[in-house]
Amino acid sequence: MEDIMSDVTREEFEKLKRTVSALMGEAPPEMWPEVTLFAMGMKNMLDKHKAKGKSWKGHSLRSLTRRVVEEAVELLREVEEFDDMEGSVSCPSPGELQRKIDKVMGEAFDVGNMAMMVFDRARNHL
Repeated sequence: MEDIMSDVTREEFEKLKRTVSALMGEAPPEMWPEVTLFAMGMKNMLDKHKAKGKSWKGHSLRSLTRRVVEEAVELLREVEEFDDMEGSVSCPSPGELQRKIDKVMGEAFDVGNMAMMVFDRARNHL
């Protein structure tokens, strides 16, 4: 998946967080807020891809699993860059830091979505 977290503005993400907070009263008590927020972010990413007409339904488990690994490598790269930024002698601006955090979260959403696709394809083989 291409990086589309950069298409999600800070305002959209904050709106998503407010939506999740508003829904928390309706969520089952065992649902962790972090899981709900992550699921909402994953859905946002999936909706953006759906608009492009993409689907995982025709892909093999093997090809989807390879994509999980590819996305995990992208996530690792972003996390390493974030760590390097934080440990840098020259302090990044708050805007630079936020953009990097957004990229890390976007890659985490991509990994989660790809893993969900593997789960869905495996589940439908039963």
